[in-house]
Amino acid sequence: MNPLRLTLLFALIGGSICRAAIVIPIEIEKNNVFAAARINGVDVKLGIDSGGGVVALKRAVIAKVRAVPSGAVIQSTDVLGHSTDESLLTLDTLEMGGKIFAHVDAVDAGEYPEGTPGDGVVGRRLLNKFIVVYDYASRKVTLFTPEERRAAKRECRGTRVHTVPDPEEINVSLAKTDHGVMRLVWDSGATYSVVRKEFSERQQLPLDDIFYNTRSFVIGGRDFGPLQLAAIEFHAPANADGFIGHNFFLNHVVCIDPTEQTVKVR
Repeated sequence: MNPLRLTLLFALIGGSICRAAIVIPIEIEKNNVFAAARINGVDVKLGIDSGGGVVALKRAVIAKVRAVPSGAVIQSTDVLGHSTDESLLTLDTLEMGGKIFAHVDAVDAGEYPEGTPGDGVVGRRLLNKFIVVYDYASRKVTLFTPEERRAAKRECRGTRVHTVPDPEEINVSLAKTDHGVMRLVWDSGATYSVVRKEFSERQQLPLDDIFYNTRSFVIGGRDFGPLQLAAIEFHAPANADGFIGHNFFLNHVVCIDPTEQTVKVR
């Protein structure tokens, strides 16, 4: 092959791989993971929340970025089990990691997050369109399209953990602890790993204050223990016993691949 053509071929291949990976620099504040973003051209700071739904924004931010109602309504359920109909907003553009997403659905985050850091969160409705690698040690979250699975393999590796089917497209896996099996949500937005208080009482988990300490935490056939989970009351999602949160993500690289219904951990 002509050397010039060969050079151009490698350049095209390399360029397609670079374009596929959306690398989002992150910062960690109070066990929350944030990324710099722009909504409708306005600078904002958004949490990366694999357990969340659509993009959720604080009320002051909605006015600031001039988000407009789309006319559609969705039903959402908070962690206390309260279901409400929410009017969807439309974000003309959302930019993260150099990638511009157009016509993005969003909702009013309500009163709960007003005292929390950041301007809102990006949830699974957007993130689940990608293979997402959470690498807190390197302070980055990397997104690959499913079509670029081969390019993602270098980052998305480790112990393979299957997720179980979920009607709300929540990423849930089974984890074996010292006191039995739990159904846990992979939740980068959870500031700590959590077990449902009702579950802890039913299973008679030994608690130290509010914490359950399991020496063994087996997922995908590998023991990633020990792990500490806080026993708190929550009601949604109904089919989950808890959340794999910040204290796990902080010590591991986690790759969530919703299309293949797998998570890889190293």
